[in-house]
Amino acid sequence: MTNESKEIENPLDSVLPIINDAIREWHRNNPPKTIKAQVTKELDKNQKEILLKLLGFNNRWNSSYEVDHCNGRSGNSAAGDAIKNVLAIEIDKWLKQAEFPKLTKKEESDILISMRKTYVDRFKQKTRQYIEIKAENDAIDIISKVTQSFNVDKYGELMQLIAGEDSDK
Repeated sequence: MTNESKEIENPLDSVLPIINDAIREWHRNNPPKTIKAQVTKELDKNQKEILLKLLGFNNRWNSSYEVDHCNGRSGNSAAGDAIKNVLAIEIDKWLKQAEFPKLTKKEESDILISMRKTYVDRFKQKTRQYIEIKAENDAIDIISKVTQSFNVDKYGELMQLIAGEDSDK
């Protein structure tokens, strides 16, 4: 082997042109009009199912409905957001005119105690999460500073080995 510096080829260099060609071809085959038509067709076809999901129901195999126990955890969409906004306005109107029973002093007290406990619990939880993230970031910073010089040295040794140079000289 010679002592000439050999450039290492990045494997991505040969793959990136293929990926770029595939993306360009996909864009040619899927113009915005086509995508819009496909989305509209799917929304129209599944309108009832979407509405039921947003209302918190699953359509069962026997055409009955059941409450979706996972409602609100996932499945949000642009269509869902639009329908939720309309529903929120209507529910708000209904709540403003609905008559609710007066709470007793004990019920009010119980609610305040529960709210305070929830607040304190959530505050502790969020504080722990922040501290864990901060500690993790600090550890990563320290580790990267400590190992940075090791990595540079190891990279140099690796490049010498690749070039065929003896590192014991």
